[in-house]
Amino acid sequence: VIFCSSNKWFLYVIRYRVNNLFYSVDSTLVGLLHFIKRFNFYLYEEGAGTYTQLKIKKRNRWLAAILGTGIVMGTSKYLKGIFVYHPEYYCEQIHPQCKVFKFKSAFRQIIKEQSNLFLKISQSTFPKNIQVSNSKILLYLTDWDYQITVIERMLKLKKKFDFLFIKPHPQRKKEDMPRFDGIDIIYTSMMVEFLLQFWICNGNEITVMHHNSTAIIPFGGEIQSINLDEKTNESYDCVLRRLTELTRLENESFRTSKSIE
Repeated sequence: VIFCSSNKWFLYVIRYRVNNLFYSVDSTLVGLLHFIKRFNFYLYEEGAGTYTQLKIKKRNRWLAAILGTGIVMGTSKYLKGIFVYHPEYYCEQIHPQCKVFKFKSAFRQIIKEQSNLFLKISQSTFPKNIQVSNSKILLYLTDWDYQITVIERMLKLKKKFDFLFIKPHPQRKKEDMPRFDGIDIIYTSMMVEFLLQFWICNGNEITVMHHNSTAIIPFGGEIQSINLDEKTNESYDCVLRRLTELTRLENESFRTSKSIE
């Protein structure tokens, strides 16, 4: 089993004998690799984008036709299977040609199970400024860059919350954001899902401002979501809301089954 970054995986496929490839993107590159060697290709969910009808760029569609890959991501003839958290909704959206499998555990349950382990191994590097409890929190998850208009909006809402936080996008490597009075900036590589779980467990009420972030989906209504880009990408926002609702129902069903046990 080889785990590698997204810009190295195809080199391993070419160099080594690969029986099964699990990847988050159904691309023409996979079709091209099938002309070189054979392997079983499986797609797995990576956020709400997996459920949207993402199409290959028009300039590459002639290549997709030659290679036999689908124009819509997730419809390639090379796919042996797809792993997602909500199979029925995925099939409604994408209409794949292969089998669709459901992950064994819901993402929310995985977060709960793994967050305690994460906290144990990261105690020494855990940001001190986020260790709050029984408070009202406003969190801004920035895009690749922050928007000053969003920060101004946060400051106007200051009286409604006990704490204001900004978590820069993971791709922003430098800790170079300007300071804003009354707002703490969280510089950490931890998954934001772990951060939200930590706050929920400590009795906090959380509102998250974001740009089409999928981090809010697993919590299914346990936090307040403000999608700053919902008007610019309504179809994507519709998928976000649908997945959040499905997760809420799934979480309720899980809690009910646990209480019966």
